[in-house]
Amino acid sequence: MDPEDKKILEETLDLTRKNHKILVKIRRQQVWARIYRIFYWIVILALAFGLYVWLQPKISKVSALFGKVGEGMENISDLGKNLPKVNDVTKVFNSQ
Repeated sequence: MDPEDKKILEETLDLTRKNHKILVKIRRQQVWARIYRIFYWIVILALAFGLYVWLQPKISKVSALFGKVGEGMENISDLGKNLPKVNDVTKVFNSQ
């Protein structure tokens, strides 16, 4: 083999080894990124589920409270309908 060809071949081998080391590091980085991403989504979903479980009873209580407030408002409007009209009241006072 020609010395120049041998030198080129050794340089190519050296570059190939360096390239392989870089590719191994990149692949390791990808694996860790995938593990991190899976862990990240597990944490997000677990927090969302936990928040739902924690808030659901409180939301039910608030919803029931608003239902009672709505019933109270209906009772107040019904109270106004059941009261005698102002004209009727003045007639009662004027007749006495």
